[in-house]
Amino acid sequence: MLRIVCFVLVCGLVQKTSGDSIINSHSLSSDCTPFRKILELAFVEYAAIYFADNPRGTQAPIVPEALDPPTAQNLFITYYGEDASSSGFKDTITRILYSDPGNGEKKTLHNEAAILESDRVVLRDLVYTYAKAGSYNIAREKFAVLLYNGADEFSGEKWKKYRCIEDDNLSQLEAVIYNELARIRNEIGEFQFGQFLGLGSGTTLAFAIDDTGSMSGEIQAAKQRAVNIIDERQGSLDQPQNFVLVPFNDPTVGPLTVTHDPDAFKRAINKLYAHGGGDAPELSMRGIQLAVENSNAGSTIFVITDIDAKDVELQDNVIAQAKQKDIKVTFLLTNRVSTTVCARRTRGYESRVCGNSSALKLGYKLYEHIAKSTGGRILVVSKSNIFKATEVIESTLKQGLEALLIKKFKKGTTDARFYVDSTLKEIYVESEGDCKTLTILKPNGTKVKLEGEVMVDKLRVHRAAVNDSFGQYKLNVRAESECSIKISAKSTKGFVKTLGRKITDAKTRKTRIERFEGQALTTDKVVVFIDEFGKQAGDITKKVEFISSDSDESYKFTIEDKSLDNYAITLGEHAMNSLMVVLTGVDNRGYRFQRVSQAEIEYVSVDIDCSAFSDIIFRAGDNATVNVTVRNNGEIKELSMEANDDKGYVRNEEARKIEIKKGKMGTFSISVSAGKGEQTGIVSTVTITASLKGSNNLIFKQCRLIVGQKETPDIESFHIVSNINSRFVETSVSSTVFNNASVGRTAEFNVIMPLDSFITEFSMTIGNETYPGEIKEKEQAKKLFEAARARGITAGHVAAREESTTVFKTSVNLEANKRVLFNLKYQQLLRRSRGQYRHEIIVQTKQPVGELLIDVYICETRPLDKVKVLGFDTEQSVLPGMMTMPGATVDQQRTTAHVSFKPTREEQLELSPLGLNGKFIVEYDVARNRDKEVNEIVADDRHFIHFLSADMETISKRVVFLLDNSASMFGRKMNQVRKAMDIILNGLSVEDHFAIIMFNNNVTRWNPGNGIMAYATDENKASAIDFLNNIKTNGSTNIETAIIYAIDVLKNFSETTEKNHRTTSDFILLLTDGRPTEGEVDSEKLVGLIDLANNGSFGVHTIGFGSLVDADTLAKIASRNNGSSVQIFEDIDADSQISDYFETFARPMLHELEIKYDADQVESASETLFPVLYHGSEIVVTGKLKDDAFRPHLKRRRRQIFAAQMFDFTVRGKGKDEKDFFLDVEVQPTAPSIECIEESTKIENFTERLSVFMELQHMLKRISAENNDTVKKTLTQQTLNQSLEFGFVTPGITSMIVLKPEDKENLLQDLENKQEDVEVIESTEEGSEFKELDLRRPERGAIARLGALPRIVGDSDSTDRPTFGFFGDPHFVVTLSEQLTICFNWPGHEGQIFNLIDDNENGITVNGKIKILRTPGIKKKKIFVDEIGIVLWHRNMTIRITCKKIIIVNNIHGNSTKISLINSNKTQIENIKILVDANGKFNGDMFLEIQPGVVFRIHKMISKHIDKVASHLDFSIIDQEGISENAFGVLGQFSEHKDGKKKDDASIDVSIGKTNEGLLWYKRKPIPVKLKTMYDYGHGKDVECWFLHHVNDVMDKGRYRYLLKGLFDRPDIPQISPRYRS
Repeated sequence: MLRIVCFVLVCGLVQKTSGDSIINSHSLSSDCTPFRKILELAFVEYAAIYFADNPRGTQAPIVPEALDPPTAQNLFITYYGEDASSSGFKDTITRILYSDPGNGEKKTLHNEAAILESDRVVLRDLVYTYAKAGSYNIAREKFAVLLYNGADEFSGEKWKKYRCIEDDNLSQLEAVIYNELARIRNEIGEFQFGQFLGLGSGTTLAFAIDDTGSMSGEIQAAKQRAVNIIDERQGSLDQPQNFVLVPFNDPTVGPLTVTHDPDAFKRAINKLYAHGGGDAPELSMRGIQLAVENSNAGSTIFVITDIDAKDVELQDNVIAQAKQKDIKVTFLLTNRVSTTVCARRTRGYESRVCGNSSALKLGYKLYEHIAKSTGGRILVVSKSNIFKATEVIESTLKQGLEALLIKKFKKGTTDARFYVDSTLKEIYVESEGDCKTLTILKPNGTKVKLEGEVMVDKLRVHRAAVNDSFGQYKLNVRAESECSIKISAKSTKGFVKTLGRKITDAKTRKTRIERFEGQALTTDKVVVFIDEFGKQAGDITKKVEFISSDSDESYKFTIEDKSLDNYAITLGEHAMNSLMVVLTGVDNRGYRFQRVSQAEIEYVSVDIDCSAFSDIIFRAGDNATVNVTVRNNGEIKELSMEANDDKGYVRNEEARKIEIKKGKMGTFSISVSAGKGEQTGIVSTVTITASLKGSNNLIFKQCRLIVGQKETPDIESFHIVSNINSRFVETSVSSTVFNNASVGRTAEFNVIMPLDSFITEFSMTIGNETYPGEIKEKEQAKKLFEAARARGITAGHVAAREESTTVFKTSVNLEANKRVLFNLKYQQLLRRSRGQYRHEIIVQTKQPVGELLIDVYICETRPLDKVKVLGFDTEQSVLPGMMTMPGATVDQQRTTAHVSFKPTREEQLELSPLGLNGKFIVEYDVARNRDKEVNEIVADDRHFIHFLSADMETISKRVVFLLDNSASMFGRKMNQVRKAMDIILNGLSVEDHFAIIMFNNNVTRWNPGNGIMAYATDENKASAIDFLNNIKTNGSTNIETAIIYAIDVLKNFSETTEKNHRTTSDFILLLTDGRPTEGEVDSEKLVGLIDLANNGSFGVHTIGFGSLVDADTLAKIASRNNGSSVQIFEDIDADSQISDYFETFARPMLHELEIKYDADQVESASETLFPVLYHGSEIVVTGKLKDDAFRPHLKRRRRQIFAAQMFDFTVRGKGKDEKDFFLDVEVQPTAPSIECIEESTKIENFTERLSVFMELQHMLKRISAENNDTVKKTLTQQTLNQSLEFGFVTPGITSMIVLKPEDKENLLQDLENKQEDVEVIESTEEGSEFKELDLRRPERGAIARLGALPRIVGDSDSTDRPTFGFFGDPHFVVTLSEQLTICFNWPGHEGQIFNLIDDNENGITVNGKIKILRTPGIKKKKIFVDEIGIVLWHRNMTIRITCKKIIIVNNIHGNSTKISLINSNKTQIENIKILVDANGKFNGDMFLEIQPGVVFRIHKMISKHIDKVASHLDFSIIDQEGISENAFGVLGQFSEHKDGKKKDDASIDVSIGKTNEGLLWYKRKPIPVKLKTMYDYGHGKDVECWFLHHVNDVMDKGRYRYLLKGLFDRPDIPQISPRYRS
């Protein structure tokens, strides 16, 4: 009898105590929304934006705004199709939902883990690190803590008690979720972000394949099946989401292939071949383990082998890791595997593996054990039937399969029932074992027709159409012995199961629920969370049932609130081994539905504690021991303990037995070690298993070990001193680090600087030795750094980045009880903006510092105004605004000020739990005169600096707001743009004109109704804001059409009003969040088109909103059109950032400024022409003075003035209404740094360094904007010289390298030797035909003199041979007969790859890659071939040819050879004969005999005029005797029969009266042709040929048949012989 035990079902929080961590919450009041509802809606909306940015195939982007209702299931149906399941996405949401760290109260930071989880900056970094490493589940858990901590910051008691958010805080939490997701997306990239969210469809196709010599047929079957699966399911829901391939033998496993690219997987599996053997058994366990570690949860791994496992010690770990990820392992065996491992045992192996006391399983029993433990299969088939057997693989690879029934049947006849609801179309029936007969009856009693049988060993798989026959089905099974049945269906309806355990704090006695994975303890109070997906309106869930897998017991829970789609069920302590979860209800059409969880809940009595792993210092290159505590809560006394990990850090060689009595604890020691080169932050998952001899019940626990944990020594002091002399800043950062541990640890020094700063000095001091940094050319410094890293040498490397900041990072291995002092110095110029100078110091210590000190010394020549500390700008808070700075002081005098900040450790912890992490900001201005003008000259005897500012009426402006409203702008981004535009529009003057244009793939314009552009009246502003509020987001992004439209609006307005226009007051503000997907999408061409359309008439300012924009292209558009550019990331205050950016150029006062200096005084000036002066800004000019122009001397009170004449200059410009502005000024210069508080605060050579600093910035801008490569190279060299002379690290030009002198000397020698090696090509093999080659340059057509390929070039009639090849822009010339040659052009797009030859019989493929050249102003594009790929399939070799080199790769041995095409050479590599006849750097020939009878000639041409001709390759077939008459390809199809005849007859009918026109009869059809002359490089002469206007006329089934995805791919065509097909 089935014993049913009923429990109380806990739904929502009605029966929760106040001490619990309430996760599954339903609000008790109308103004409180459950966190789960907010989380799911936010995730659905952001996922919809992601899908809009990444359309599926050729489909148009989805419209997030049209998603109704906005549910996970509806989203997946909209994107993938009606049969799509959102189970993976739902699993992601529930994992985050149930990773609640606590109840929101103030936490006591009593351990390192708690501190880490309280520091949000560090927590974010952990999320990024784990996600980038593919550890998505860990990343999701940390992300959950981030969200919960964020909500703690602003939510009240209802949040703490019920985990719901009050209405007043709702928008704030939505913003937190949205912005944290945006940050992750920005950091980890598109693909990994999609994986993080769980947005994929499909499963993993995973193979572990034995590749020894006896496996040839099995490997071929796996190849064919994999290719069939990929090709047949391309673009469908059932297309595998990712692919894993692990070949194994003995002694090797791998190479491992993990990819999401089906073509890459096909290439990898096609490289497999059977080899070796005779040394059974194989390393199958490690192969399976690798596949498990790299496959998605819920996958099935197929193991194909014919021999037993050698590495049997790994069996428990394999099972544990597979069960943890719910991965099934299925074996396809072509042999009833016997046990051979013990026949070859060595000393120690007998007792450990083969002895009587061993608990390990061997041979077939081992494979059977793994299959049963993981829910997989073990199937034995004959070698002749292996391909048929692989059909079972296809039957498992279906997206959205949900189980309806899983049941074991004993001997005899048994009935069972299952339910088919109205959402199902087809069911799948799997039976395994001795199920003799199987009958299924429909609700009406008719028999179900089972079709598509797949039969492998004792496994039978069928499918059956439902045909709208819904209701209760009856299953009748007659079994001769035990058998199992699984019935499943593709369904959009299902549930996700999450496990938690109730934990009571020993001190507070408060209870919370902690989510866990893996096995539950028999003493646990288990809470099971059930979350449904795909539930439709009207669906009713009635019951959740837990069925024991090893007895007749069942636990039923009746659901009272039928409208819910989530439930929390408390099971309490449990003694059974495992439970299966079954969910039943009624769908909205009245039919009963049933879903079964395929992963069981397992209970064990042994508790393995992971906490010891987080307590050890674990650094790369060192050994450590982890003492794991094991507690026995059951009857087991002796356990066999093992540990293994996915990174190979665990060093335990064998299992260890420990004896633990009931209720007692024991210790299991694990040795771990990471290699020296391992990166800090890598997470290794350690699987610990405990087993008992004679028992199949495996106990396991997974723990995490992080490289670099507890590895950072203490920072004793961190001092930052900024000296500001007349706006020029020199910042010194010094840090003392002490290693107080007993082992060596890594001392790191990280400094983040503003982008416009240049590093000038660095040094580190250890003991009495100081190691200074050295500034070098960027590439040289990079090579030194990489060489040092490769040799394990400590090195620092500074490379300025072209992003928002410059980062300096270095580290040194610090011995125990040693100190290191780091010193860094950088310089920058403060630019006045919005009436203030702002100095930002970025502090990132990542730990509280014993002595933290920030000093800012300001000394100006004019009186100071409003020196203030703004606060601490940190990302610790999710709320906008800065945190107040405790203890920051400002001592302001007339022209000097001292800002000091010296927080205690406690004050640092208040700002950031792991030390300060943010910006310390000081703002000030200098006093202005009555007219608020400043003309300030600072000078010494050689250099001067001129500061110019004013405060005048602003010029009225005409601005077109060009705003992106594509689908990806949906939601918060569009709302923030609306907020920003509200601020911007309300800030416009009534004299300003404006227009608003929204764009996606079309443009939509606000129509003010009274002209092209509207005055900024209150009425028009209100109308515009109303227009923006009603804008919908949809479609793709066409920047080209939009910006040209906006230019036309400004042009038309200018022409209509007859107003002069200027780039400073007539401009476009472009805001977009993505790259162009329609119109012109090539960035260079887009910039060129905009240049042509605008012609410098109007300014263009750009805002890249978010992480997906092409910031470089937007910056180019702006700089080429007198504008500025900024990238603003999604954040809580993004609307303020947008409006603040607009304000920087929204108030022009003067334009067309020209400053003229007295020629008798000034030798040169940096810049004297300025397009505009904005309100609140400042112009800075630096220059050189003539000798003795000024001579400073000392006067009273140590004030230094100038005895010579005043400094004379004039300023001209245009102001409001084009009024002339003129100033004729005399200013008395002031000596630099005269007001500084003390000598140490003065900047050495201040005026000269600032002059050079500004000159370098100016040069970098010129380099960025320059298109001419020659000019750019000259500018780069000048910048390099100046950077090296004055000691500046400049972005893209120079870097700083820090090395010990002896290390530097060794590395330089290594690099020099390496460079020599590059120039030397492999020596010719002994006996090669090329020994006596004459490498003098031949005349055209005189190839025979080379003597390199005697059988070809020695022929007296070589110049009469047929022509097969292409030349230049590729003109193909093909000889069809002795008297008939045709020619044609080959069209294409940038990067497109097409097939030239595909000879299946001889295993040869040749492909070409297209290069496009566009000339500005010329519509027609030029097409060239710049890369050729050759594959020799039966030798498993690839050859890549570019204009500079040839690379030959032997994929069997993994070795490659590079040959330069710059110098003449000759060689033979693996029977491939190569002759390089270089004619200097720019052109030359290469002859390639890849096998007897196949010789190619490749001519390289490196262009000197890249605007006219692209560097390219020409290709011709010199000898085609070895090419099959059945070859395919643009050239291959014209190959000859072996008797010399052509495959297809061809003739010409010349038009009457027109000898240069005619009809080509080819393949029995007429083709219009025209006689032309083309140069044949193969013969070195002009040839006449009949030109085809349409290449498709001679191409079989059109040219698109010849297009490929990869350079080494093959065309998908029927072949005569399958020998070498991939």
